[in-house]
Amino acid sequence: CKYNKNDLTTRLMSKKEDCVLFYINSVNDIPVWDLLRRALFDLSSSFESFFHLRNNLCGSHATLSISQWLLGIGDRHLSNFLIEYKTAKMVGIDFGHHFESATQFLPFPELIPFRMSPQIVNVMKPLGTGGIIRETMVACLQALVHSKQVLLSAVEAFVKEPTQDWLKFVAKEKGVASDEKVEVYSSKRIELITRKLEGINPCVIIDWALQKNNRIDKKTKCHLSQVVFGVDQMRSSFGMQNLSITQQVDALLDLATDPNVLGRTFHLWSPCT
Repeated sequence: CKYNKNDLTTRLMSKKEDCVLFYINSVNDIPVWDLLRRALFDLSSSFESFFHLRNNLCGSHATLSISQWLLGIGDRHLSNFLIEYKTAKMVGIDFGHHFESATQFLPFPELIPFRMSPQIVNVMKPLGTGGIIRETMVACLQALVHSKQVLLSAVEAFVKEPTQDWLKFVAKEKGVASDEKVEVYSSKRIELITRKLEGINPCVIIDWALQKNNRIDKKTKCHLSQVVFGVDQMRSSFGMQNLSITQQVDALLDLATDPNVLGRTFHLWSPCT
């Protein structure tokens, strides 16, 4: 996608019709729609091998996406994913932006929960995000919900021993990283994970972080909030809380593949590929 800073600032506030058209045109400007799919085929020794590698890639990416969404991992641009050649399994790296910090602190806030851009979706054509991607996400989230207490116990360690990144984010949010403010910040992050495991609509979490962003004005926040909740989109019909696991997954996929959201994403994130 060919953006510059001024263009993206305009894109954040653009009308839905204009943003979607811009995004679709940008995707269509990419000459090869199945570049990742072809790469998998080149790694395969047979058609059976291709299907095996494709399932590994999409299944591992789906698992990684749900796990990273739970921890609020952002900045999932192309350089933050690795693929193991022999198995085609996806590996994520660089977790500097976590617990919604990419939405709360970046000047162009991320509105997507994870990476589900066209090249990834096209690997599984004709099913797209249906089939193995959706079903793996549902199974992964079910397992995480089942292990809720174990997960929360592990994350609570960060309240007493916050990372350097947390101290940096607290200083940005509060002006100073005092022990009291660090504990409040840390406790809120645990609350976010708890709400995700209890069936909150993913849009609520993203909008919460968006409203905390001090680098964009109130008018822009209001506009982007409407984009996140997606009037007339599937995710807006589920309610704000007590969603089933399948509804949460459907809301996440709806948000992650919405051209009106992807069209407002920073160009170095490469939302068109």
